[in-house]
Amino acid sequence: MPSECSIGFSRWSIHYTVGNMTGGRIVPNYAWNQDLATGNAVIDNQHKQLFTAVNTLFNAYKSGKERQEVERTIEFLMGYSIKHFADEEKLQQEYDYPEYPRHRQIHDEFKVEVKELVEMLIQEGSTDEFVNKVYVTIGEWLVNHIKGEDFKMAAYVQSKMLMGKRQSA
Repeated sequence: MPSECSIGFSRWSIHYTVGNMTGGRIVPNYAWNQDLATGNAVIDNQHKQLFTAVNTLFNAYKSGKERQEVERTIEFLMGYSIKHFADEEKLQQEYDYPEYPRHRQIHDEFKVEVKELVEMLIQEGSTDEFVNKVYVTIGEWLVNHIKGEDFKMAAYVQSKMLMGKRQSA
């Protein structure tokens, strides 16, 4: 039976359900919840999809699914991340978000990390180490990125939207 756990990462406290033990390590079950809501329905729905994909990857692997299924899930996760970043960046440009260049740089750095993970998959296959690294790297990054950068961006966009409504009223 899963238990509840709180862990601090940098300045954020993350609460999640501990889902599994793998190789003697506790593996979190990342889940989107209202604490991660940015207030932008499109972005929030995409974040939900990313959390689902992260958990699908781990569940496919731990249940002994064929390597092809694990790889398909990874491909979806990587492709969807790129689409999500593009949608976020388009929103930032549309509302002249002043931190857009920095936010894009963070996305670009993450894409490099993801590329390294894909190279690891090609070289080593979907090993315990690889799946855990993907799961933790992407899961933790996603939570921290939402609570940090995406919250700031969403607040800015919402304020610009409210100003636009007030000016047109």
